Amino acid sequence: MKILLIAPQPFFEKRGTPLAVSVLSRALSELGHQIDLVTYHIGDPWSCPSVNHHRACHIPFIRSVKKGLSAVKLFLDIFVFIKALGLLSRSHYDCIHGVEEGAMMGVVLKSIFRVQLVYDMDSSIPEQIRDSNSPLWCRAPFLKLAELLERWTIKHSDMVVAVCPALRERVLMISPDKPVALLEDIPVVEKAPASLEADKERIRSELSLGDAPCVVYTGTFENYQGIDLLLDCIPSVVRAQQNVIFVLVGGQADQLGAVQCRVDTLGIGVNSRILGRRPMEEMPAFMALADVLVSPRTLGINTPMKLYSYLQSGTAVVATRLMTHTQVLNDSVAVLSAATPEGFAAGIAGLLQDVEQRERLGSAAVEYVETNFSYGAFKEKLRHAYARIVKQ
Repeated sequence: MKILLIAPQPFFEKRGTPLAVSVLSRALSELGHQIDLVTYHIGDPWSCPSVNHHRACHIPFIRSVKKGLSAVKLFLDIFVFIKALGLLSRSHYDCIHGVEEGAMMGVVLKSIFRVQLVYDMDSSIPEQIRDSNSPLWCRAPFLKLAELLERWTIKHSDMVVAVCPALRERVLMISPDKPVALLEDIPVVEKAPASLEADKERIRSELSLGDAPCVVYTGTFENYQGIDLLLDCIPSVVRAQQNVIFVLVGGQADQLGAVQCRVDTLGIGVNSRILGRRPMEEMPAFMALADVLVSPRTLGINTPMKLYSYLQSGTAVVATRLMTHTQVLNDSVAVLSAATPEGFAAGIAGLLQDVEQRERLGSAAVEYVETNFSYGAFKEKLRHAYARIVKQ
């Protein structure tokens, strides 16, 4: 099939949706499809066999786009739509594959060019807006519009590809007869790079960790990720394990000051390292130096992408016992704790004091992710999904 893949994202960037788009593009090309990929003008060079990368019109005064809904993103979406419209006008496509709001563009384009549409649902846009706590976008008119657009896109798609079971259920609630394929994320960092041990020791030295047990968080510092919950649980963990050090990796420059202020208020500076963003190539080392990895997420329904890399690392995981985690995790591969400072602290402290449980959970997690969330498993699920489109 010749597929127009519309991904309104900076591309390529080593984060979230752009990483998922790169995995999707590679898998589709390896399955024998020809792909024209349309993205924002922003991003690093990227190439893949059988994938032609088309950037939307260059806007010189826009050099970056923050995660989540913004006026800048909506502005750039206009140029992605124009680029996609031009490609469809000049060439025949068997299918449009729209990622997030790219599927909304796809509904309009489908009506013009009579081509099948796959909605790649990485998240629920109304839920994403609610979780952002934005004083602008969380107003009732915007939320209502987002809900209407999501329903409209689902109903006019020929198939929806959902990234987690909760999103699949949301689709079926809106359109019970809609074909839905479940296509979870996979680990996006290398499991054991050659430099792993050297990087791990370098980071230990750089952060003055010594032989202290470490609890590591990686990811964004957005409100829904539960950073406040994690910080609030640290004093209780320190009372149980005085020399423990929490390492938080991620967050934008404008978020670090607020996090550091909270650390100072709680009096946990000695037991905390707030690092900001680090290169993705270092993530395997951060996961390897950890005794416990944490995902304190408190809002949202889709599964954090980092969770799959956590499992792959073989380091024991503590996560909140909420749908965002439990649709992938279970008690045999992770410690699932209440989403309260007391509950989360108990989960972390218990693991720090139980080496055998950490080893058991880590081994089970590696086996679990290799069986269910490997690249091979992803490609097979994608093949089955596209077989349904071909039959229509």
